Amino acid sequence: MNINEISCKVGFSCQRHFSTSFKQVKGMTPTQFKEESKRN
Repeated sequence: MNINEISCKVGFSCQRHFSTSFKQVKGMTPTQFKEESKRN
């Protein structure tokens, strides 16, 4: 599932707003989080 699909599923109409909000909460972009999760 790509970032745009995820952002729509969690209620964001704009992927950019999702990414900005995600970074404020998690301290990394959704893509960075996905890559980090793959390593663990």
